Amino acid sequence: MTFMEDLLQNPATWGVIVTLLGLLVSAIWWAATTQNRLQNVSTSLDRVSDSLNNLSESIIRVEKDITDSITKVEKDITDSITKVEKDIVKIYAILDNRYVTNSRSPVALSAFGERVSKDLSARDWADKYAVSLEPDVRDLKEFEILEICRQVVRKEIKSDKEFDSKVKEVSYNHAIESSQTAEVLVVELRDSVLRLLEAETKTEN
Repeated sequence: MTFMEDLLQNPATWGVIVTLLGLLVSAIWWAATTQNRLQNVSTSLDRVSDSLNNLSESIIRVEKDITDSITKVEKDITDSITKVEKDIVKIYAILDNRYVTNSRSPVALSAFGERVSKDLSARDWADKYAVSLEPDVRDLKEFEILEICRQVVRKEIKSDKEFDSKVKEVSYNHAIESSQTAEVLVVELRDSVLRLLEAETKTEN
């Protein structure tokens, strides 16, 4: 009997063989399950990577949306400011057109004031009244003459109902205060008086 036959007939040998086979099966099972675990880990990592990519894309979209929104708001604000500035310019233009006198010295009628004067026939009235007023203001300075003219106009409007009614009518037609219309009369009266004084000075010379 050979050594191998003796070995196989020994019960201990079969015990070792069974043990080795068990270890081999365990090793194969462990390798198989480890590979599955590795595949699962790899799949999980891929999913995490996809999620991170999706998150990155979402962040980029959000940043773009925020940037676009800020740009739109800035444009809307700029457009609104520009519109307000244009509206302010228009308002000032309207206000300027509603001034009956200019802002220079000596005071004079604006283009709007000239229209009010025409509707009021202020120059005709001033030329007639200046004849009686001129002798009383010959020695006065221009600003003093202007103040005398204001006093005269206030007195005439207060004492003459028809004259007062005409002033109010013209004021209403031009959408201005009666005081502005009265100022037109003041300037016209002053100018008429000054023309008389100037003509008188030339005659004397």
